[in-house]
Amino acid sequence: MGLDVRAFKNVKLISDPKISETEDLTQVYRGPFVEQFGDLKDGGYYDCEDDRWFCRMSYGRYSYFRNELAKVGGWPEYKVDKPEYNDPDYENKSHYNRHPNVAAIYNQPGNEVFGPFVEVICFSDCEGFICADICKKLYQDFVEHQAKADESLKETLGFLKMYNGLRDAFEFGANNGFVQYT
Repeated sequence: MGLDVRAFKNVKLISDPKISETEDLTQVYRGPFVEQFGDLKDGGYYDCEDDRWFCRMSYGRYSYFRNELAKVGGWPEYKVDKPEYNDPDYENKSHYNRHPNVAAIYNQPGNEVFGPFVEVICFSDCEGFICADICKKLYQDFVEHQAKADESLKETLGFLKMYNGLRDAFEFGANNGFVQYT
């Protein structure tokens, strides 16, 4: 099992529920990631002009990829000492210890998190939808940081392939569509 990324362009909300039973439509659901879901209709069925699968990666590798993506985005390391097993916050501290650049995002002061790639880094690695507006923002992030990614990820070609695949998926979804993580 792992993350699969599919993008849709030129989507149209289908209002007749009877059509949804006979057509090849995609039903979207918001889940906990409200900002990324944007103006999509929760529970709505969408038809599209075109859809494509762009990239895939195992969940475990994707966690490490997110940390590399945070580095590419310029996020510093958030230092956390390796926790003792009996620490009540062992799971969080252990995750932050393994992924210190992601930890910098999650440990920003305040409730609002802004910056390159945060809509992907602070998003489910197994399911969810990202609306066209957020796709546009993310596509720009990927384009603006391409040279740094090419340099930083050249030793881990799977990560560079994922970076380029996500860039292309967000470009595709930015065309009046959305991106789906499954």
